[in-house]
Amino acid sequence: MHTSHLRMAVILGLITAIGPSAIHFYLPAFPAIGRELAVQSSALQQTMVSFFIGLAAGQVFYGPLSDRVGRKPPLYVGLAIFLFGSILCAVSPDAEILTLARFIQGLGACAGIAIARAIVRDLHTGPEAASLMAIVALVSSVSPTIAPLFGSMLLTVADWRAIFWVIAGMIVILTLLVYFSLPETNPPAQQSQEPLMKTFASYWQVAKMAEFRSLAVSSGLVMSTSFAFLAGAPSVLAARYGFDSWHISGLMVACGIAQVGGAQIVPRLMKAVGTNRLIAGGFALMVAAAAGLVASVNQQAAPVYPSIFFALGYMAVGILLTPLTILLLQPLKRSSGTASSLLGIVQLCLGASVSALVSLINDGTLAPVALCIIAASLLASACFARAVQIARRRPYPL
Repeated sequence: MHTSHLRMAVILGLITAIGPSAIHFYLPAFPAIGRELAVQSSALQQTMVSFFIGLAAGQVFYGPLSDRVGRKPPLYVGLAIFLFGSILCAVSPDAEILTLARFIQGLGACAGIAIARAIVRDLHTGPEAASLMAIVALVSSVSPTIAPLFGSMLLTVADWRAIFWVIAGMIVILTLLVYFSLPETNPPAQQSQEPLMKTFASYWQVAKMAEFRSLAVSSGLVMSTSFAFLAGAPSVLAARYGFDSWHISGLMVACGIAQVGGAQIVPRLMKAVGTNRLIAGGFALMVAAAAGLVASVNQQAAPVYPSIFFALGYMAVGILLTPLTILLLQPLKRSSGTASSLLGIVQLCLGASVSALVSLINDGTLAPVALCIIAASLLASACFARAVQIARRRPYPL
């Protein structure tokens, strides 16, 4: 890969990672936030859910705007909103303001997630897109993987509010990097010439594609398995198994490494076995990991066993998300921003729903997390099978 493409992949990885990093960075601070704000773990879980809701809601705007006015202007808007939300988190006096601030953070953070996928589609399709997305996934996964460790280290010398000040500083640096080093991949000649409101109406045109709907729901359910883990596992592992911030950080690192490893083998496997077989294998791994997780929880096994199955589930997520995304965006060059946003909306709505469900049925054990993960895995597999059936009747790049 040329140096310029490698540089672009790194930048795309960073603008994708900054949002998830804002989740992982503050996970080790849950006990400290709870003590200072005098709230229980259920209230802290709501700050996670509000962030996911913001991530989903904001994507309604960024994708169509990036199709109409270019990729970079909406990205700047998103980064500015993200910066404001991070500062508000840092000065929040209570849990209610923190929950609102996390929602604002999500509204801004989703710009990078949606627009990065559209930029990849602007440049490549097929195995070439998979190779670029593998590097983006590597960068975007490494950052959230090490974020809990940095969060734990920061908590040894500062309070939890410093985490959000550091995130704010990272956003400023990233904005400068985008301004000086990221080219515009959707120039005026390629931009949608429809009026802005008609550009938003393109959501309906994309959503009418039955294959897109099945693949988007499948991808969203795949992603929701990691949301279930984030929403329910840290507080239970801390309260029931005595995990401290370093133990939680270590598990997050292991899961992140597993997801990175899964994403990195995708380009080679796509060429070797084809997209369909790769996805089928990824779902087999995900369902097996989910079944093992349910069994280990039911048997009240030592925490090392569910931790192993969590990591295997994250590896399956890494294997599945890239080929599913490529299949979704490949036929939609002029509407790739809209399609990327719609995909993100589906993913994050399902993720937020599963997170809320885990919080609602939380019984102090890992059982709700395990049950939600296996249900999502099975439904995701069924949705992909449905997409394949539809594609056999109508042309679609499956």
